[in-house]
Amino acid sequence: MRSKAPLLVVLMAVTLVGLASCVAAPDAVPSSAPSSFAIFDPCAVPSDDYPPDKLAAMQQICHATLPPVEGTPVPWLDAPYTGPRPTPTATIDLEVAYPRCSASDLDVTFAGWSTQNELGASGWIVARTKGSVACLIEGAPHVDLLDASEHVLGTGMEGDGSRTPAVLRPGLAPHPSGPLSDGALGPELTPGYAYGSISLYGFCDPAQAPAALDVTLPNGLHARLKLPPLPAATCHVVPSPNVMDWWFESVDQPQPKVLPVSWLQPIVSLPEEAVVGQAMHFTVALQNDFAAPVTLEPCPAFTISVSFLMPPGKGDAQVIREYALNCAAVKTIPPKSAVAFDMQFDVPADTPLTDKLWLNWSLGPKEAINIGVLTHPVVLVAPGSQAT
Repeated sequence: MRSKAPLLVVLMAVTLVGLASCVAAPDAVPSSAPSSFAIFDPCAVPSDDYPPDKLAAMQQICHATLPPVEGTPVPWLDAPYTGPRPTPTATIDLEVAYPRCSASDLDVTFAGWSTQNELGASGWIVARTKGSVACLIEGAPHVDLLDASEHVLGTGMEGDGSRTPAVLRPGLAPHPSGPLSDGALGPELTPGYAYGSISLYGFCDPAQAPAALDVTLPNGLHARLKLPPLPAATCHVVPSPNVMDWWFESVDQPQPKVLPVSWLQPIVSLPEEAVVGQAMHFTVALQNDFAAPVTLEPCPAFTISVSFLMPPGKGDAQVIREYALNCAAVKTIPPKSAVAFDMQFDVPADTPLTDKLWLNWSLGPKEAINIGVLTHPVVLVAPGSQAT
């Protein structure tokens, strides 16, 4: 007998925050904006593809990823989306629009150690332009870590980081010293400065305590930056102490206090069977993994795309339907929580029972369907023959 337990699908996404420009003139500085792309999701692999021993393990892992959704799901609302449609936005080529910062126009300081790195000490090299126009700096600083006797303790190894040039605004005062404050999404970067982060792992011997950074910026500027003492909590003895440094980055706007709906992660729970000619009911939990609330105003669209996998030679069919989310009772999703919504899809009465149904659920109108999101297949059955 077929179990009626739902098949759970986690729609994993990687959220990147970087520079994105939606401007029409080079006088404006591009703003920070998130982007998402789908990655491989082991929970979205059809269960038939796993051997029995691994299937049990994968089900346990995937079930554990469900968010703590409490209370009754928001009821289904069969309402078409009538809001704005996505339109192309103008972009700007930063490397064409802005000049490179000259070494004589730059000032570089060390802002202080962060409190967020639990495995080591992280700090920020901050650059500002003393010139009269906005300019670019691109790349990572070359860093040598020195002790009080100016002996080199370690040389920075370049880590992953944004490859977008950092934009420096003119007219800014020297950056304040001291650690950056922590916002809901990480350290608070001030618009107009360029920040290059470094991380130290090890270097716990008091006789060889880090005292300074010997820094060479990508445009050739050289500086010796005095370091404050490392936070005691960040000192961990490691087999091989090392220094990591990352590319310079910048922001155009302060860190948002309320996040847009595109930052939500949908989690779809589907039944194992759907009845031909009837509504298939399922739920979607919209999970907020961040420490800031996500707003549902204006109420967003969502798109249900269903493919019917037919026998070889018949060709597959697809149905795409667009709706407005039922936001009447839910205006925001609090930090580190999720809200579940009832969903349904009317299975066409002429669908052959030899098919299987695959469902794709995505936030946004149909023009913005994320084709990288897949779910488990749902078996189609005739009325009155579903499992009990």
